[in-house]
Amino acid sequence: MNGKTILSLAVAAWACSLHAYSFKVKVDLAESADTNQTRLAVMKGAEKASERYFRLAEKTHPDVIARGFAAKPEQKKSVLDEDPMDAFDADIVDDDAIQRFDKDIEYIVRATKGRNSFVLVVVNRGKSDLTAEIELKRGKMREPVYRRVYSEDGGKTWTTMAWQPPRASDLYPWTVEVPANTVQTVTITVK
Repeated sequence: MNGKTILSLAVAAWACSLHAYSFKVKVDLAESADTNQTRLAVMKGAEKASERYFRLAEKTHPDVIARGFAAKPEQKKSVLDEDPMDAFDADIVDDDAIQRFDKDIEYIVRATKGRNSFVLVVVNRGKSDLTAEIELKRGKMREPVYRRVYSEDGGKTWTTMAWQPPRASDLYPWTVEVPANTVQTVTITVK
């Protein structure tokens, strides 16, 4: 590789990192099951491969304990210059401006009946890689098992893969990679 290629790659990585972000998923295994809408919208062409992972998650982890969209950080809007308001009103506006939901990143958390394991089912229909920070209310998480459906050619072909990372971490919150244009399940045992 020449210097120009390395510089191009560095600039591309920097540009991608500007759009990447992380979102938090809070898991409380004591939550009661919620059986509302449990299907996630997947990308065209990935339906068949994704359905296999969805059925497996539903069979092994029947209780839905959380469902949502990623909360995307947004720059705070400066409202103090526009309108005179007291400090209390400014705090409310700033808090409302910090996050908005990213409808391209949708997730469900499912648990076993015995609550000794949970699975994060996540769809990233967006074009940016991101991470999900999992915060477990009780217990200690063990090594995750990933199952992923992804496309590297704009959705013409879809690939499936499953793996368990080689190293464990006791760090909280647990961080899970969620690449762009993927459907993924991450199964985590709790001790």
